[in-house]
Amino acid sequence: MASRPTARLHTATALTRRAHTPQMAAAHKLEEAPGWSLRKVVVICLVILDALLVLAELILDLRIIQPDKNNYAAQVFHFMSIAILFVFMVEVFLKIFIFHLEFFHHKFEILDAIVVVVSFVLDIVLLFREHEFEALGLLILLRLWRVARIINGIIISVKTRSERQLLRLKQMNVQLAAKIQHLEFSCTEKEREIERLHGLLRGHGLLPGEA
Repeated sequence: MASRPTARLHTATALTRRAHTPQMAAAHKLEEAPGWSLRKVVVICLVILDALLVLAELILDLRIIQPDKNNYAAQVFHFMSIAILFVFMVEVFLKIFIFHLEFFHHKFEILDAIVVVVSFVLDIVLLFREHEFEALGLLILLRLWRVARIINGIIISVKTRSERQLLRLKQMNVQLAAKIQHLEFSCTEKEREIERLHGLLRGHGLLPGEA
């Protein structure tokens, strides 16, 4: 009789162990990092701001709105974009510092890091070689690359929110698995006690039908 509860007990233990995956531990570490929740809000705001900057630069590049004589507006937008990219670069290094090797197991994070680094390098190069890129007709192409980076940033933000919800569900799963384990252990102990009492009753011939 005790074998069935024991099997259920092992199942609950296995569920608990499965819930404590390296990914969950890493996510836990990230969620508990100081100011990490504020960081996510800041990143989303920066992504929106960068999208507006890219849109403004595209409008100026396509001459939908005529830029000023010295093109100061475009330069200001470009410097602001580089500043935002620098913040994203710091964010990437912060993730690597917190996650360590676990960072390289997340494909979306690797893609985001590559896009951010390439965008930062291109914006720095563009800062000094803008006229050459414009002469080659590559300026708008670079702007479109930044649009791709913004889309990637939005995807990462949505994915981060989904991962947070998944983390909560996994935490609930761990708690429920631990509760099941406790209840199964209690059930096993009670069944053993019932079996012992049945044995005593049999020994004294007090069970119905065994008189």
